[in-house]
Order: sequence, then structure tokens, then C-alpha cells
Amino acid sequence: MRFPGGEPRETSEYEGAWHVQATFETWIRDFRHAARSLVRAPGFTLTVVATYAPSVLKKEGVAWVRKSWSTCPSARVVEDPVP
Repeated sequence: MRFPGGEPRETSEYEGAWHVQATFETWIRDFRHAARSLVRAPGFTLTVVATYAPSVLKKEGVAWVRKSWSTCPSARVVEDPVP
């Protein structure tokens, strides 16, 4: 591999490992910053939770009902009420 103004050199198989570690450390730093921000602003945190929780619970509830109906054969059978 040749870098501008440099000599060609061998490329190591572990050369990209530092990038993965740096990315992981950045994610950890971002997560800690987000957690601190939410703790410092409890009103905002409550608003976010109150806004997102019902929609997430609704979607999970619908998925649960669909799954239970698809795995229960008796739930799909509709009997004719008129003989």
C-alpha cells in the first residue's frame, strides 16, 4: 500500500482492528453522554417515554395477537351460527 509521499509498505491483517475499537469507544462515549443528558432533563425524559411507550406497546400487542392467532388452529375456525 502506498501513502502520499511515503514508501510502500506491507498491509497487516490487523490494521483495521484499531478502527473497530475506536468506533466501539465512540459508541460508549455517545451512550454515556445521552444517559447524562436524560438524567439532567427529567421533564424531557418523561415526555419522550410518555410519547414512545404507547406506540411501542401497541405494536408489540398487535404482533403478539397475530402470532397467537397464527399458531392456534382453533382461533382460525369460525363456526356458522346458523345450522
